[in-house]
Amino acid sequence: MIHCWTMICSRDSDGAMKERGSEGGSVKGSRDAERQKESNGRGEMQRKAGSVKGQERGKDESRTGSERSVVKLCVGGTYYAATWETLAQFPDSVPARLARGEEVPGAGLPDMGDGVMFIEADGMLFRHVLSFLRAATPAAANALVLPEGFHEAEALSRDADQLRLPALRAALIQRFGDSLARPPVSFLELCDRTDSGQGVRVFCTVPRFLDKLKARVVSISKSRLERFPPECILSTSALLFRHVARAESGAKLLLKDDSLFICPLESLKHEFAVLALREGFQLHTALDRTGIPLAQYDALHFFK
Repeated sequence: MIHCWTMICSRDSDGAMKERGSEGGSVKGSRDAERQKESNGRGEMQRKAGSVKGQERGKDESRTGSERSVVKLCVGGTYYAATWETLAQFPDSVPARLARGEEVPGAGLPDMGDGVMFIEADGMLFRHVLSFLRAATPAAANALVLPEGFHEAEALSRDADQLRLPALRAALIQRFGDSLARPPVSFLELCDRTDSGQGVRVFCTVPRFLDKLKARVVSISKSRLERFPPECILSTSALLFRHVARAESGAKLLLKDDSLFICPLESLKHEFAVLALREGFQLHTALDRTGIPLAQYDALHFFK
C-alpha cells in the first residue's frame, strides 16, 4: 500500500510539475509577444518621424534652391541674369518684390510670359544697380563702385527712385554731392500728331499719374469700357492713341478692332491738363494770347 501510494504521489508530483512548466511557457510567450509589439510600435513611430523630417528637409532644400536660382531680367530692352538673393537684397525694393512674384504697377512685371522678369529702368545703367546690389547689404549700404569719370549720376539717381532703392540714392549723394539731393523733376507731355497720322502720345515720368489718367479715360468713355484699352499702353510711362477719326464735332479716339469710340480728343486733353494741375504740375507750354482753347494745342508740357 505504501509503495502504491508513493507512485501515485510521484505521478501527481510529475503531473503538477509538467502543468507548472506549461503555464510558465505560456506566460513567457505572452511576454515575448508584447515586447515584439512594443518594438514594432517604436519602429513605426521612428519611421513616421523620419518621414516627417525628410519632408521638412525637402521643403528647406526646395526653399534654398529657390533662393539660389538664377533670375533672367529684361531691363528697358537689355537682358541680364542675377541670383534671387542678389535681387532680394533690399526687401522693399522693386527688384525684390518682383523676384517674390509681386506685381509693382508702373515699375515692372514679375514675368513677361516667358519666365523673364521685366523692369522699367535704363537698361545700360542697370549694370551699376546690379553691381551695387551684389556688393551691398541692408546693414551696410555704401558699396557703390562706378567707373572713373562717370557722368550719369542724375539718371542713375532717378532709376534708384524708380526702383525704390534709397540706399543707392544715398550712396550717390554721398559721392556726388547735394545736387542730387534735390527732388527729381517730374515731366508730363501730350503731343497731338493726328494730322501726320502718328496719333496722340502721352508721356509721363510719374507712373501713378498715368494710372489716374487711364482711370479718367475709362470713366468718361461713352462706350462704357470695363478697363483701359491695352492696345493704347505703349509702356509704363507712355500711352499712344493711334486711331483718330475726324468729324465736324471734333476728333474722336477709337479702338482698332471694331472702331469702338473711346472718347473725344478734346476730352482727353482737358482731363490731362486738369489732372496735371491738381497733381501740382505747372504748365510750361507757351500759350497764345488770342484765346485759343487749351485743348486745341498740339502739344502740352507740364513740370513739377
